[in-house]
Amino acid sequence: GRVALQNSSSASNNVAVGGGALSSVTTGGSNIGIGTNALQSVTSGSQNVAVGQDALLSANVANGNNVALGNTAGNTITTGTSNTFLGFNSDASGVALTNAAAIGANALVGASNSLVLGGTGANSVNVGIGTTSPMALLAITGSGTGLSKLAAFTDSIGENIFTVLDNGNVGA
Repeated sequence: GRVALQNSSSASNNVAVGGGALSSVTTGGSNIGIGTNALQSVTSGSQNVAVGQDALLSANVANGNNVALGNTAGNTITTGTSNTFLGFNSDASGVALTNAAAIGANALVGASNSLVLGGTGANSVNVGIGTTSPMALLAITGSGTGLSKLAAFTDSIGENIFTVLDNGNVGA
């Protein structure tokens, strides 16, 4: 696309498809930017993947190992590393997060080493495990026989604190 990889001087192994994709990269390598302005601001960052218009738009300098799939996904992050943004407008509330993930349309993660599913308010979602139609913020469906663990809570060394069986009974 127009001005894709425009400033590439010693950058290598980059792929840019779309106007403005990877247009600022100078030395960064192994980046993939697909979509108008995808990874537009990255200069020396490496191993980033952005698919969608304005995906990882503001990512720059030496940040790397970020993945953004969806239009405007991850467009706030500037210097963060090893982040994942999946879905339209999924993003970070900070510019320098590490190992953070936002999954779902309008999902917003605000702390490093964190995972957020869905957005808030009108964009909130229900999460289901063992069900295709979760009716609560977190819905876990088991077999109901009372023989299987539905959830187990352990301490930092793996010792059982308590268990919830799939019939609702709670035990140690």
